[in-house]
Amino acid sequence: MEEQKVKEIIITLYKELEQEKYGSNLPGTGLYHNEPPSGSRYADKAKKLLDNAIKLAEID
Repeated sequence: MEEQKVKEIIITLYKELEQEKYGSNLPGTGLYHNEPPSGSRYADKAKKLLDNAIKLAEID
């Protein structure tokens, strides 16, 4: 059960990393105001992805 949950988190974070190159919509502005890509957001998501990959490796 926990293994599947960690895999789902990894997949979600990977998809978010792929989308980061296009930037993100600012909350509360609808689809009209797009924030440019952010290196710090990308690094934060990459770190979370790495942490979850390590967690998954420890489960196996």
